Amino acid sequence: MNGRVLVTGATGFIGGRVVARLLAEGRTVRVLVRDPAGLDKRIRHGVEVAKGALEDDAALEKAIAGCHAVVNLGALARACPRDPEDYFRINARAVEIMLRQAAREGVERFVHVSSVAALAPERYADFPGLSKRPTRYGLSKTASELLVRSYAAAGRHGVIVRPSRVYGPGPWTDANAT
Repeated sequence: MNGRVLVTGATGFIGGRVVARLLAEGRTVRVLVRDPAGLDKRIRHGVEVAKGALEDDAALEKAIAGCHAVVNLGALARACPRDPEDYFRINARAVEIMLRQAAREGVERFVHVSSVAALAPERYADFPGLSKRPTRYGLSKTASELLVRSYAAAGRHGVIVRPSRVYGPGPWTDANAT
């Protein structure tokens, strides 16, 4: 992977480590972040910062401009967002905008970090009072994967990664609680 790499979700647990690794390999890294102060101090001065959010189409397009690769780690994983539709706005629609811009820019690789929640269970649990349906989070991640699959089917390089529960040292949030 040569050239500039855009990483979304760089202030997160996985994202910060991916950025550190890319920098250690001598890569040029751009990060899309809401608040640059949220970047780990060890990587803050080694990256190009594109200030913005996954919900901001113009910020996404500007962040991807001139990049050879995109590693999309950004997502809404919160257990109870204010608006459940935010899962689709952030986890799926943003991917659609990024893929469209990546195609325009000739991005060589698009790595999309999804979730095992996008996997259809063999059968849903049968517990009284609990839903047998997938979560809105899982559905939004499935939708984002379908977009990446379409991107790859058009002859572009798209990769989907589905980590399961990820945890380690750092801030504890409702998105990473175990």
